[in-house]
Amino acid sequence: MDTKRSGQRQAVVVAQFVAMGLIWGSSFLFMKVALRGISFGQLAWSREILGAVTLGIVMLVLRQRLPRERVVWLHFVVIALTNAVIPHLLFAWAEQFVSSSLGSIYNSLTPIATALMATLVFRVERLAAGQVAGVVAGIVGVLLIIGPWRYAALTGDLAGQIACLIAATSYGFAIGYLRKFISHRPIPGTTVA
Repeated sequence: MDTKRSGQRQAVVVAQFVAMGLIWGSSFLFMKVALRGISFGQLAWSREILGAVTLGIVMLVLRQRLPRERVVWLHFVVIALTNAVIPHLLFAWAEQFVSSSLGSIYNSLTPIATALMATLVFRVERLAAGQVAGVVAGIVGVLLIIGPWRYAALTGDLAGQIACLIAATSYGFAIGYLRKFISHRPIPGTTVA
């Protein structure tokens, strides 16, 4: 019986992982399409507003309260800037100059940036040998996919690509910052979002 439940849980986790990858990855295609009719600033701010309204509704339904400590709100501002405003603006701007597929490939650097920020900058985690090997394999994998030695084959200018790199690094910074300053507090995940 435990084996069956364990298998079911694994299947659910795999399905969630695949769904998240499709949702997150397809956002780059949707950004490219949206940029045909609106500016990159309008695109980024509409993502912020729609996300805030959705989370507000979820919080109302769940009847969750907002934290009252000022220091928590200051941390939330840093997280909002580095996990939403900056990367959303940079990716939307970059999509004007790089292909949506290249933008999503650069976004795959987010977990690598997160591991490095959590370990080297915020020191909230220590990477085991297997995790270090995973980070190195991730970097090598992204380099192989992008193929910087074939610069002419890349579909986008250098400024757009740098903006994508900064955006992915900003996500990594935000997650490390969150772990250092918010995760230890008894605040529900929905409220943090």
